[in-house]
Amino acid sequence: MDCDWPRMMSMIRDLEERIAGVNSTDTLYGQYFTGSVVGNVLHMTHDCAVLRDTILALQVTYDNALTPKILSTTIAGVSDSTVIIDCSFQGSTVTSMGYKFADNDWTNPLTLNAPDLVTPRKDTIPDDDFSLTFSAAKTYYVHAFVTDGSETISGDTLTFTTLAQVQSSSPTPGYTTVDLAGAVSGESVQSSGFYWSDQSDLTGATDVSVSPVAGEVTYKLTGLAQADTIYFTTYATNENGDYNYGDTLKVGTRSCTSPTMDDYTYGTALIFEKCWLSENLRTSEYQDGSAIPKIEADAAWASDSNGGQAIYNNDNTTFYADYGRLYNWYAVNNAKGLCPTGWSVPTKGEYEALIDSLGGASVAAGFLKAAPSDSVAWNGTNDYGFTMVDGGGRLADGVFILQPDNAFLWTSSAHPSETSDAFSINFLDSYGPTTLTIQDPDQNSGMSVRCIKD
Repeated sequence: MDCDWPRMMSMIRDLEERIAGVNSTDTLYGQYFTGSVVGNVLHMTHDCAVLRDTILALQVTYDNALTPKILSTTIAGVSDSTVIIDCSFQGSTVTSMGYKFADNDWTNPLTLNAPDLVTPRKDTIPDDDFSLTFSAAKTYYVHAFVTDGSETISGDTLTFTTLAQVQSSSPTPGYTTVDLAGAVSGESVQSSGFYWSDQSDLTGATDVSVSPVAGEVTYKLTGLAQADTIYFTTYATNENGDYNYGDTLKVGTRSCTSPTMDDYTYGTALIFEKCWLSENLRTSEYQDGSAIPKIEADAAWASDSNGGQAIYNNDNTTFYADYGRLYNWYAVNNAKGLCPTGWSVPTKGEYEALIDSLGGASVAAGFLKAAPSDSVAWNGTNDYGFTMVDGGGRLADGVFILQPDNAFLWTSSAHPSETSDAFSINFLDSYGPTTLTIQDPDQNSGMSVRCIKD
């Protein structure tokens, strides 16, 4: 068969060069024919029919390379506010490409034009080149497009759902509890909760779900040990069941340890997640080490307004070891601090919360008083280790009263209208062994003091 070999070879080379210029493909020349020179004659391995077919195939490839077309579009990644799209297109006449987004239908799609014509490409939206705001946990539709100025070609429409927006918030530790906290938002959040573990990588984590699933979400972990450490993260799912997570945070439970003040170490009791002294205060110093004046004379006690302390009946031998000291309210209220560092005299509200947790004032005294079997016996059950003892008190005129079988505790709360009074918790034998009362005696009265850990 006669062939115009030089012309065919020239056509093939020309087509391949043009295809390479359009699509940057490797040359196909050697795949279609090879030859060798013997003398001055080129001997080809293919006949004319093969060469003609090669030219036709290359012409089709070249024509396709000129035609704008979206070859592929895939969703490569989704967060609560971004989407990553892989896209490939062809067409040497393409003048622009980009993406169209919609959140329900294509009535008013949002068009984003790409800054260049690189293909294949990976675009993160939004970024510096694409300005768009996505809502969390919401479904969107997208397709890529290319245009040559006269015709716009669109790719397949894809859907994606952004993740819920999740944040782990600062937890609130107790002594055997931790209040986990987080924030979850999104248009269609299906579930949320926390994973927690004693391992920093959350190995073997426990899942606790919450309701409602969005907004400020919380969960109280209970039954933990004091001075324990846990790790947690907040999670939420969108309507597809896709998870998003907040940061993993570390939190330690508190420890109801015994404080030392004025060379004395106090016992403590953990009661309803509050750490209390389990014995009456006995310090003769404020937190800063300055002395609390000891006032024995009745008249001096009655006139003091700076802060004073005394031992019942001024009898160090009989009363001090078991009952501690009695303080007027000026010592309680002194800015130097009457309790150990990190501790304070309870407010009226803190005592009321304790009383309510115990079942009310008519039964609370019985649970708080020392039991007959305690080293300092009284007529309670001491169920919570508070070990209230019957240390009596001192009137505003300086007279010591009602020891044994009665006790009085100062609060740090002043009376709102009676400026010379403050509130106290009274264990009065006349009310029965289980009842206590809240009263407002004169601030010059002498009473026992308990402290609560800040």
